Amino acid sequence: MSEGKINFTRDYDKTNEMFVDIEKSRSIWPGEINQKKLIKTLTTKCFDEPFYLYDQIELENRIKTFFKYFKKNKSNRFVAYAIKANPHNAILNTLATNGINSFDCASPMEIVTIQKIFQDQNLSPPTIFYNHPEKSVSDIKESIKRGVHHFTTDTIFEVDRIFSELQSGKEYEIVVRISPKLTVKSEAQIALSEKFGATIEKGKEIIEHIDKATKQSGMKVNIGVSTHIGSQNFRPDIHCAYIEEIVKVIKETDKKITVFNYGGGIPVNQFKGQKENMEILENYLSELDKISTNLIEPLLGENGKIIIEPGRGMVCTCIDLMIPISRKRKRDGKYYLWMRDGIFTSFSDYTIHKWKFPFEAMKKSGKKLRSRKVNFTLFGRTSHEKDFVENVFLPRRTKEGHYLWVSNAGAYHSAQASYFESHPVHRYVIYRREEELAYKQRLVQFFKRLLGKIQFWNNNIQF
Repeated sequence: MSEGKINFTRDYDKTNEMFVDIEKSRSIWPGEINQKKLIKTLTTKCFDEPFYLYDQIELENRIKTFFKYFKKNKSNRFVAYAIKANPHNAILNTLATNGINSFDCASPMEIVTIQKIFQDQNLSPPTIFYNHPEKSVSDIKESIKRGVHHFTTDTIFEVDRIFSELQSGKEYEIVVRISPKLTVKSEAQIALSEKFGATIEKGKEIIEHIDKATKQSGMKVNIGVSTHIGSQNFRPDIHCAYIEEIVKVIKETDKKITVFNYGGGIPVNQFKGQKENMEILENYLSELDKISTNLIEPLLGENGKIIIEPGRGMVCTCIDLMIPISRKRKRDGKYYLWMRDGIFTSFSDYTIHKWKFPFEAMKKSGKKLRSRKVNFTLFGRTSHEKDFVENVFLPRRTKEGHYLWVSNAGAYHSAQASYFESHPVHRYVIYRREEELAYKQRLVQFFKRLLGKIQFWNNNIQF
C-alpha cells in the first residue's frame, strides 16, 4: 500500500483547509490506530498547533446506542441530530453514512449544509426539522424553497408568518413549543425555558390558532407539540415529568396532535470517560423509550411522530482536544500558562456559562504528567485581556513544550469558535480508535512471539 501525503503545517493560502483526514490518506497507519501512537506522531510533526482528535468509532457506537435503546426500528421515532452542536463535515458524514437521516436545524445554512452532505453521498434527502422558534420571513422562505415541511414556533405571530409562505398542495407540520412550570425544578445546567417556549395556556391558544388558520387557508397542516428540558439534564425522570405536563395539553384540547418532540438535554459528564458516559446515555434513553411506549404512542396514534434532538449527547465524547503550551510564568506565588487556544476558540462556554473543563497536562510522548497539582491561570492566544481560564489545577511541573489535553470536546467547542484576530479554527484529525481488547490481544501476540524467540535461542545456542 502506497502512503499518502499529509502536510502537517497549515497552508495559510488555503483558507478553507479545515482538517487533516488521516484515515483516508493512510499517511501514518492504515485501519485502526492506538491513540497514544497518534498523539506521539502529531506532537512530533506539528508541535505548536492545536488539534481536535475525532474518534469515528466512538460516534458510531453512540449512534448504535440511540438506535438500540430509543428508535428500535420504529418508523415513527426520529433521532434528529442538532447540527448546532458540531456542524463539521466529518461529523455529518459519519452520521449520514451510519443511518442518521433526520436533523434538527436552526438556520437555512444548516439546512443547506446537511442536504449537500446527503447529495454528495448519493443518499436520499434527509428529513429536516426546523426547530428554532425564532425565524425571519427570509429564513422561512428559504427553508420552504429547500423542501422543509416541519416548523417549530412559540408565538401566534410566527404562525402567521409561516402560513403566509406555505405552498398549496403540500403537507406541513407546525409544532408548538411549550415550557411547563413544574413543582420539581429542572436540574439542567443550561436552562432554555426563559428564552423559548410558550406557557401552557398560551400553548393552547397557539394550537387553536393553527387549527383555525389551517381551515381558513385550506392548507394541510398537522399540529404538534414540543418541549425542551434544557441542556445537560442528568435527571431523566424530570425530563419525563416535562413530557407528562405536555400530555395534559394534548388531552385538554380537542385538536388532533400528531407530533411530539421531546427536545434535547441528553447529558454528558465531561469529567468521565467514554464507558461511563455510554451508561448514562443507555439509562436516559431507556426512560424515554418507556414513556414513549406506555404513554405517548397510544396518545398520538399509529401515524404519530416522536422526535428527540440530541446534540451534545451525540457527539461530545467522540472528540478530544490537544493544545500546545507556549509559555510558563510564576509571579508572586501564582502560576500562569499560555495556551494556543482560548475563549475565542474552544472555551467560549467558560465565559458564557462559567463551565469547568477536564484539563490534563501531557508530554510529547502522550504520557500524562503526574506530580503535585497547583492552581494555574491559562492565558489564551489572543491579545484580549479577558482571554483566560482561571482555577485550572495541573501538575506543578507543567511547562512550555508540554500539552493540554481536554477530553469530551466534541460539542460547542469548534462550533462556537470565532475568527477574532484571524486565528483559524483548529484542524480535525480523524482516526479510528483501536479497541482496547484488540490492543491487548496484539500485546499478547507480541510477547508470545518474543517468548518463542527466547526459547529458540536457549535451545540452539551453546555458550
